[in-house]
Amino acid sequence: MAEKVGWAEEVIFDRLKAQYNDQEWVLLPQVRRGTGGYVVRTADAVAMNCWRSRGLVIHGFEFKSRRSDWMRELKAPEKQEQGIYRFCDRWYIIAGHPDIVKLEEVPDPWGFARPEGDKLKIVKKAPKLKPEPLDRPFIASVLRNIRDKSGLPETVLRKKYEEGYEQGRKRTLELAKLDVQHLQRKLDQLQATVTEFEQKSGIRINRWTMGDVGELVQLLRSFRPTRILQQAKKLWDRELATAQRQVASLEKALVEAEALEQRVVEARKKRQRGQQ
Repeated sequence: MAEKVGWAEEVIFDRLKAQYNDQEWVLLPQVRRGTGGYVVRTADAVAMNCWRSRGLVIHGFEFKSRRSDWMRELKAPEKQEQGIYRFCDRWYIIAGHPDIVKLEEVPDPWGFARPEGDKLKIVKKAPKLKPEPLDRPFIASVLRNIRDKSGLPETVLRKKYEEGYEQGRKRTLELAKLDVQHLQRKLDQLQATVTEFEQKSGIRINRWTMGDVGELVQLLRSFRPTRILQQAKKLWDRELATAQRQVASLEKALVEAEALEQRVVEARKKRQRGQQ
């Protein structure tokens, strides 16, 4: 029969975080007994209470994801006493699957928790221990843990990175989809404008050559209503001046004609008097 495998360490750590809130507790993963290569004992997690009213207690945790690992632990439980166990007020074994650890197998000084649904359930509350005072190697190990890992194990960091990457990828796809939708709306608006222009002008844009378009643009650019009005005004002024000169000439001719007529009348009168 295949060995049952429970939650991975990073999953157990995440569930444990739900039990130890950040305001009251500091929860660190993979805390060594001290610094230096000769130190081999490591707790899978350590939680320290930060409230003086609660006694500033320390809880230590050992994770078990396989029963074979747990059975090896039972063969030499005294090894725990050589590690961080000695500084803890309570010590817990946390199983990643209900079948990994049996309650009757748990040593008296240890507590025991296992999964129930997607949460951890304390099956046996750990008794109060008599911890030793913290020594400098252990304090140095805790500080290094905070500095090097920011309180997260490599597996958790990798998981967080992958989650962040996936969230970023999904967000990028969502933004790209929004961009495509925006461009599609712009294209639809442009198509509607072109269709309206073609219907009103009778011109099919897709049948025009670039030369036709260029000629039309040049014609439109050369069409200057202001310049045309200015030229029309100049022509009007010139024609008006000509008309005014003609009127003046006609008035002068009329005056001369009236004077000539007056002389003719007077000449006739003189001739008639001479004949009498």
